[in-house]
Amino acid sequence: MKQWDVEYWKQKQAMETGQAAEGADSLAALPSEEEEELLKATKKAMSLLQHMDRTEWELRSKLQRSEFSAEAIEAAIAYVQSYHYIDDERYARRFVEIYRSSRSMQRIKQDLLKRGVADQYITLAIEEFDGDDSGALQKALEKCLRGKTSLTYDEQQKVMAKLYRRGFRSQDIRRQIDLWKERQEISAKE
Repeated sequence: MKQWDVEYWKQKQAMETGQAAEGADSLAALPSEEEEELLKATKKAMSLLQHMDRTEWELRSKLQRSEFSAEAIEAAIAYVQSYHYIDDERYARRFVEIYRSSRSMQRIKQDLLKRGVADQYITLAIEEFDGDDSGALQKALEKCLRGKTSLTYDEQQKVMAKLYRRGFRSQDIRRQIDLWKERQEISAKE
């Protein structure tokens, strides 16, 4: 705890009990209600960031739900940005890095847009990782076709629809299914 924070609480406790604290000759030494709200908003922001990264938009909404004033929210966000505790560009890069093996790039882009990340940061993050989601598509296709050796037309359509809903492009899905069929034919001949 910071020294000024400790002194503040000592003064506050002394005022509540009716005693004069050391160095507290007037009420002017105590922080105003605005300063107290700024401190609470900053502590709330730090607390929210303690367990997981958030975007600026997510942090702002959480603080708004806690009913802090606009000035307190701006001050809290400026504080955490000054220490790089929130950085939407870093958040986007990290998000793509984590989810690129399990989600389509389209889905990743949508998820980041929902979290309020600027389009420019999303584009940079996706380009940094080549924007290729064929590995994630292959993994998702293998999961859908686990234990199958052949596909009927209806089953193929269901698999394609499922993968399309997950954000993969239809031509990529068809290509991966064709490759899967070729591998199945080769393994059947052996």
